[in-house]
Amino acid sequence: MKAGLLGTLLLLLALAPPPGAASEEAREWLVLVYVNALNDRGLDGSARALIQALEKGAPGDRAAVVVRHGILEKGAGGELQFPRTLTTVLLQQDPGGQAGAPPAPDSSPIQDMAGENALYTFARRSIAHYPAAKIALLYFGRGEGLGGLGRDDLSGHTMSVPDFARALARIRAATGKRIDLLVVDADFVQTAEAVHEWRDGADIIVGTAGKSPRLGYLYELAIGDLAADPAMDAAELAGAFVYYAENRVTSAVKTEGIPAFIERIDRWVTAVTGDPEAMKAAREAVGRTYAYDSKGCRDLYEFVARVGEALPEGHPARDAGLELQDHLEQELLLSRSRHFPERAAGDPRAGAEYERAAGLGIYLPERIYDSARYEPLAFASASKWRGFLLALLD
Repeated sequence: MKAGLLGTLLLLLALAPPPGAASEEAREWLVLVYVNALNDRGLDGSARALIQALEKGAPGDRAAVVVRHGILEKGAGGELQFPRTLTTVLLQQDPGGQAGAPPAPDSSPIQDMAGENALYTFARRSIAHYPAAKIALLYFGRGEGLGGLGRDDLSGHTMSVPDFARALARIRAATGKRIDLLVVDADFVQTAEAVHEWRDGADIIVGTAGKSPRLGYLYELAIGDLAADPAMDAAELAGAFVYYAENRVTSAVKTEGIPAFIERIDRWVTAVTGDPEAMKAAREAVGRTYAYDSKGCRDLYEFVARVGEALPEGHPARDAGLELQDHLEQELLLSRSRHFPERAAGDPRAGAEYERAAGLGIYLPERIYDSARYEPLAFASASKWRGFLLALLD
């Protein structure tokens, strides 16, 4: 009798939900935070600052924030401290923001954080462990534009833009869940090429095409908004991150608008490349369009506008450009923000170079076409942009 009772108790314990778990119906959001700080974002303290900010705003039972982190740090004497494990924590609200205070439900031997397997495994396990109606993925790491993101200085690897897309696809295939909101805190990644590559893995993508500061967002406030209203939808949470962005220019892209975006950019390319006057205007507009980085990423909206302004009213390329701009404003870019704190400090011209930028970059080199970086991207074959670049630089 006692043995039977003991067996029943053990079975009940095995079937009981883990600490912090709730039914999918009860939990509105699962926020997955992947902190790849095996690089200078660990050494400068920004990764720890991120976790502290998330702890301060961590929501209650109706939303869970789960962090997977690997952090390269310095000791008191300045010596490098190499982590031996990657740690996963379920954050609980800590108004004091004492990073690392939550218990670690899982740790594993150090592995390549720039590999798609590490991201996929974390997401798959967390989604199974903490079921929720909606899922957000916050990716924190270094960004290298079209060259990828999340460089791991211990392995020497960087996750390519296609690798990241494959990780998202594997997460969806394994869990049946599509990411509702992807927030990327990394440099130079909010580009037409990247969001096109990731379109099947996330409904909304928030990020910056420019240089990201120490922390790209005021995380305590953005997550605090979620804590105050866990029933908010993905568009509302994306809007909170854009509103609290510390990047110079930030945008939220609705991926459902990408097929129509491809159609419109192709119509614009056809109109421009078919007319010498329009091609001349395009060549002159390249150098006057704001460059987000030194490798040829420029603001798409501003570039198209500058080309159109150089052409007469009624010109086919100008009309196609206006149609493309309208789609960017009304359909593709859910929200966008500009952040120039220097203006409040008395510099009215601070950030003037960003005034016409909409926050979506595109590869637009002034002189040399980098085929090794560009050709592997799906956007190069899915759109006419590659042909436009070759004609522009001919």
